[in-house]
Amino acid sequence: MNRFKWLLAFVSVCGVLGIKAQEVSILSGRHSVVVRQKGSGVHSYKLKVAGRNYEFTLHNDGEYRVKDLPEKPVSVVLTRRNGALSTVTKGKLPVYGEQFESQLPTERVTQAFLDREVDELTLLHDQTPAAEGVQHVGAQITYKPLRGEEATRLLRGRRTTVVTRNNDISVRLAWLPQGCADTLFSPSVSMTARDISLMEKWAGFQLPKKITVEADDSTLNTEAVRRYARILKGRGEADSWVPEIEHVAPDTNRLVREDYSDFYNRVILRVINVLFTPEDSVFIVNELINRIGAMTKEKDGFDGSIPAYLAHRGNNNVLMKLNIPYLENYYKRLGWDALENEQWGIFLHELCHAYQKYPQYSRRNNDDYSIAVEGMADAVRFTAKGFGDRERIQAGLQGAQSEKRWLTPYRVSACFIMWLRNFDGDFIRKFERSIGEIQGWTVERGIKHVLGPQYEVEYLWNKYIDEVKAEAGEL
Repeated sequence: MNRFKWLLAFVSVCGVLGIKAQEVSILSGRHSVVVRQKGSGVHSYKLKVAGRNYEFTLHNDGEYRVKDLPEKPVSVVLTRRNGALSTVTKGKLPVYGEQFESQLPTERVTQAFLDREVDELTLLHDQTPAAEGVQHVGAQITYKPLRGEEATRLLRGRRTTVVTRNNDISVRLAWLPQGCADTLFSPSVSMTARDISLMEKWAGFQLPKKITVEADDSTLNTEAVRRYARILKGRGEADSWVPEIEHVAPDTNRLVREDYSDFYNRVILRVINVLFTPEDSVFIVNELINRIGAMTKEKDGFDGSIPAYLAHRGNNNVLMKLNIPYLENYYKRLGWDALENEQWGIFLHELCHAYQKYPQYSRRNNDDYSIAVEGMADAVRFTAKGFGDRERIQAGLQGAQSEKRWLTPYRVSACFIMWLRNFDGDFIRKFERSIGEIQGWTVERGIKHVLGPQYEVEYLWNKYIDEVKAEAGEL
């Protein structure tokens, strides 16, 4: 018998106030036997394992562990005392150890690849049980993180990802026998992940069928529009090339005779690469219209201070408007290279809005909603290297001074979300998925949904701020 459970009902000593069921389990472990109590209350137990007696008290959700047991089946007797009454359960449990682990399969990894676009090493591995009643849990990976010493992390599921730039890792597959309190591991195997390109990884993804670039009358014959088009075509600042523009409707002029799709497709692939896995179901954009010109409240609903916006227009079509006067001011202040980076980064942020999920409630000036939309879009931009380390550290230091902390919109929340990939390399993807899965979604609920209920957001935030300050000090 691998596992015993029984429901214990108890009555309050102050009177019959109610009856509450409590579950107590006796579990196998690695060189141990574990008694685990779930439910509220304080209860006393006697446990006999392999002829030795133990007495203990458990409070609420507590457990007691008998350690250093030999790897073999052991007889157990558990007595739960409740005043003058007692409940006795007897049985036999296996105790697991090195011999059992040495027989677990090691050749379950089907793919190991390093994606340098986002500094992620991913393993895909089989979930076939090692033996009847032994479940494949995931993998424990030892790797070199972006900062600090070698790290070891246990990640669950058939896809496990860590953040690193190094191909070389050690892997121990994780297994959980039925009725066992501890995860057990197969022997460690060293492997080198192969580099994977963005095009190979997303070969099956459907990019927009039609991409159109338009300019309004306000900026039609300006050098700003020509600079914009040169960046789309990958041309330099000194290039004399100018786009051909055709008037097609009132206040609408189309850039023609050139294929601009390569720029947009590269951005889109980087956006979905941060938000999804190739196995996910992803929203398909049929047509993307990129309109450029001066932003006005009357025409666009936004004033001239914002860089861009994106709107869904039905039938899987989207319109992205980019504020040319904003880019012109950016260029005058910082020059051509900075303009290229900013134009690229704006597209990463705005095209995230085309593909991301939205909370299932109205905006209502809600901080959590803002993080789900704008914080995630900036997290995509940071992760896809649309910002540099300087901006990342500045955002963290700004967060340390913000009263809203992790609910500070845009860059601050984005960098915290990106940092949480240190606990699970697929964190952003799972966090994005949670937005569509959780009713009444909040940042805190999303984080616990991905990492587990044991992770308090306040603890994670404080740890993040400490690391940002340490990195800022190093630089």
